[in-house]
Amino acid sequence: MYHQKSRWPSAQKPHQPSAQTSYWPSVQDVLRPGAQKSRWPSAQIPHQPSAQTSYWPSIQDVLRPGAQKSRWPSAQIPHQPSAQTSYWPSVQDVLRPGAQKSLRPSAQIPHQPSAQPPRWPSVQDVLQSGAQASCLTQQKNDLLSLDKCGKTTAKFGGGGKIKAQAIKPGDFPWLAAIGITLKREKQFNAICGGTLITNRHVLSAAHCFLSSDVIKNPPSLVRLGEHHLMWDGDGAQDYRIIETHTNNYDPDTNSNDIAILKLDRTVHFKGRIAPACLPFDLPEWEYSHKRLTVVGWGMTSVSNRKYYVPMREEPEYVPLLECQQNYKFENNIITNQNICAGRGKADACQGDSGGPLNFKSSRGKNAGHVFVVGIVSHGPIMCGDASLPGVYTNVAKYEHWIRCNLN
Repeated sequence: MYHQKSRWPSAQKPHQPSAQTSYWPSVQDVLRPGAQKSRWPSAQIPHQPSAQTSYWPSIQDVLRPGAQKSRWPSAQIPHQPSAQTSYWPSVQDVLRPGAQKSLRPSAQIPHQPSAQPPRWPSVQDVLQSGAQASCLTQQKNDLLSLDKCGKTTAKFGGGGKIKAQAIKPGDFPWLAAIGITLKREKQFNAICGGTLITNRHVLSAAHCFLSSDVIKNPPSLVRLGEHHLMWDGDGAQDYRIIETHTNNYDPDTNSNDIAILKLDRTVHFKGRIAPACLPFDLPEWEYSHKRLTVVGWGMTSVSNRKYYVPMREEPEYVPLLECQQNYKFENNIITNQNICAGRGKADACQGDSGGPLNFKSSRGKNAGHVFVVGIVSHGPIMCGDASLPGVYTNVAKYEHWIRCNLN
């Protein structure tokens, strides 16, 4: 609806409506579009709306789109919205997309959104999301089916066992020792633990590679089938690490403490070397409030004693809210991407980092299989502190990232 005074000069009011009536073009206007220029001078364009009014094209605009440039100078585009208004294209824009550049300079594009509203995905976003979806699909069918993982003769569910115990050779065939070879002694030195999850990949903790004390000389070897670190006749095999994938690890808060290591050659599953199952189809309620099993070559106390054979302990699962309450005065951030376990005595310790937190399922199709539900991440300096449980990376929460990094 437009103000009549600006559209029809008083000397040329052929069918002047009242101030309350909106203007509809007469038959003459429709039949005689060529007379428009003389009746409506460019200085008094009759249907030029005010700055507050949105522009709807007249019949002349539809019939004569080519006249738009002379009638509506670029400096006075009538339907250019304000910065707060979203832009809907006019009929001219649809009919003449090539004219958009000259009518709306890039510096004044009316429908350019602000930085705050969410943007529509670009072609790169679509391709990237498609690649992520394809990596999920690609790994979904052949990633360690239950008949290939988590098989062991080790006993689980020891109930009240809280004392560290040495494991038997082959009890945890997915347990990996991650370290370096000392040049002088030419001897393997285990720094962290890990879990074999495919025939080319080992799961571990990011801080084993990115913490300040190892970043200059990070681990470069993975030893599988190892039992006694000082014996060479137990059938252990060494593999070089050729790729290390981490996921935005934050050393200040210990968040995203997860790493995937790619080995230099294919691992053949046999004897003491076999993969663990990943918990992507294992509900967390199945192992909540139960004892889990952590295993590694680390210490079992704050003494300097280090074991040369893997030790196992069975810390009790601690609910997330309780764990967050325990750590509220610490710098560490505990989220659902963590699992907490241990209310004193049974706990992981220095040297166990990156190793597996294991759970053996007894339900449905998962029954009898061992899953690596957590990765040893961090905990109290005094291992076994009853006030601070051990903190593990929750493997199930990183399913998408893990699948997409196994290519």
